[in-house]
Amino acid sequence: PTADSTCNAFVAAGVPFTVNVTPVAWESNSDADFCTGNGNTPNYSQNQLSLSAQLIAPSPGAAGTVTITPETFNVVSGGQVTLANAVTESEVGVMNLGVVAPANAYYGATVPSGTNFAVGRFIPHHFTVVGNTPELANAGACAFSYRGQTFGFKVNPQITITAFNAQGVTTQNYDRGNFWRLPNLPVFATPATPPPDTAYVDPIATQNDLLRVSRASAGVNVIDANNGNGERIYEFQGETFSYIKTLPLTASDSPFTSTLNMTFPAALLTDSDGVCYGSPCSAYQIVGISGIPAVNIRYGRLRLDSVSGPADTQLAIPVTAEYWDGTRFVTNTLDNCTSVNGSAAIPTGYQDNLAA
Repeated sequence: PTADSTCNAFVAAGVPFTVNVTPVAWESNSDADFCTGNGNTPNYSQNQLSLSAQLIAPSPGAAGTVTITPETFNVVSGGQVTLANAVTESEVGVMNLGVVAPANAYYGATVPSGTNFAVGRFIPHHFTVVGNTPELANAGACAFSYRGQTFGFKVNPQITITAFNAQGVTTQNYDRGNFWRLPNLPVFATPATPPPDTAYVDPIATQNDLLRVSRASAGVNVIDANNGNGERIYEFQGETFSYIKTLPLTASDSPFTSTLNMTFPAALLTDSDGVCYGSPCSAYQIVGISGIPAVNIRYGRLRLDSVSGPADTQLAIPVTAEYWDGTRFVTNTLDNCTSVNGSAAIPTGYQDNLAA
């Protein structure tokens, strides 16, 4: 098979595996495969042998380190040596393993190194996920938002996913081409669902019942990809929120501050090899998403005052912005941004028509 990212998963980087070492005889000058057809040399014995690793894929990439416990091994008369669960490779990728003999140590000669076919694919052991501190923004220029108004993010949510080996060292090669095996980016943009939403939750149940999420313009931007540092950053853009208006009004409809928790299910943080975040595989949350200043949600209305005057005179009708304080509607003194288009007001519900 091709020695690249299409290889089947072999073992997680940093997890011990078994290597069989067999000293073999020369076959021909054109022989590049020492594992097939070469006869064994059971009389060969030598101490202080070690292993080396050569990266095949990805290219470019980090070679990592192959480690034996203990650091060297001996071949005694009889042939094959089994290094049972004694070998680890620190990096993700596909490697050639080789046996290195000490120089000039076999009756004054150096035994040539032997290599096998490709070993791998080595995969990460686990992921870490770190979220940023997103910030919500009020719907307009005012220091609050009305129920029914759409608001969004001032600072978009981001998560940084990093791949590690079993020793907690970043596996840089995971961030190379198709060695990155987490779900395709659009999957991260959780599809709209009937309320309540599965990705965003207001932790206060009565408020969460009112929360609506729109992804009409949502997208995911990947940052820091394919540069071989073992991590990628996902930025979530364009998601907007609103709290619907309901009747009858109760005390629970008084002003409140919007605070959201964002959840990434374990399935989205598990790659096609089963490598995941957490043990066992777990979801990740960014909790307590709020605004600076806070996104204060108010149930509002516009009240028109009663006025009277001659039928042939234009009347100026005062308009007052109000909000529900939990008991009654009161003037919203913070509203200095709502504009009213008087020409769009259409009187309806006449009781009597005036005769010309």
